[in-house]
Amino acid sequence: MEIGERISEYAAKKGITIADFERICGLGNGSVRKIRNTIGRRKLEDVLKAFPDLNRVWLLTGEGEYRY
Repeated sequence: MEIGERISEYAAKKGITIADFERICGLGNGSVRKIRNTIGRRKLEDVLKAFPDLNRVWLLTGEGEYRY
């Protein structure tokens, strides 16, 4: 599973749309769809700042739980 897919899974579990996720994080429309196996440092920081319960290790590697 790619990072973008994990973001989609996380958003679904939070009950928000991808568009809402992108808006909350300050990402451009369609940003999540473009994320594959890597995410830029700035985008990662924006995502983790907006969603502090999101587990960084899970997001980047798929290991562990999606949240702390």
